[in-house]
Amino acid sequence: MRTYILKGRQTVPVSFLRWAVWFEELDELRIVAKTRIGTATVLTTFVGLDCGPDSGPPMIFETMVTNGSMDGECSKYSSWGQAERGHQMTIEQLCDCHEDVPMRRVG
Repeated sequence: MRTYILKGRQTVPVSFLRWAVWFEELDELRIVAKTRIGTATVLTTFVGLDCGPDSGPPMIFETMVTNGSMDGECSKYSSWGQAERGHQMTIEQLCDCHEDVPMRRVG
């Protein structure tokens, strides 16, 4: 398992203990984007914990959908920029399903 923290929007590898302390203290700084579409919420965050294989880029950002037609959908990314693009793609998918539902960016 690999662990990372954010310095600005850049990821930095750290020990598990350092990650745990950072993760607990900086909750709001981990949010990349949050959007509500009808009853659905799309939340993209920095997780900083990569449980995948040691080869390849760490998948340490994720987009989760709660409620709505895509409830439970999850996508993972290796950078802040990818996470922003993935968040937008998820919003577009949800909007395709709910064309007449208002969208509201949160935070």
